[in-house]
Amino acid sequence: MKYIYPKETKLENIRIREKDHTFLIYHSEINIRGILIQLSDIVVTKEYDNFKITLPEGNLLEIYDNLLDKNIKNYKKIIINDTNKYFNIPSHKLSRQFSNREITNITIYISQVKKLGFFNIPIINIL
Repeated sequence: MKYIYPKETKLENIRIREKDHTFLIYHSEINIRGILIQLSDIVVTKEYDNFKITLPEGNLLEIYDNLLDKNIKNYKKIIINDTNKYFNIPSHKLSRQFSNREITNITIYISQVKKLGFFNIPIINIL
């Protein structure tokens, strides 16, 4: 699958459209659905059957996560705030090359936010 990756995305250009079972994320200036985020200087650790991805300060994921939280009721945030900011990815979503844990840069794609029970959960893919 091919992706168009804009060099810069302004927060005011992100639009959220509510459907029956999802919230779709769009850009208002260009016809692209979802958000592509390049994460650099990450630290990956294996925890049971998840990978814990620790983020550096000032990362874009935190900015977009806060934007979605502000605009979608009952949004379940991606980032877990502890002493370090991190998020977990199930190991079945990652390729074998990722399991060596030496990767420091990844690109994630948030395609939509799915309505599940009481929470609205973002759908994240690792590219």
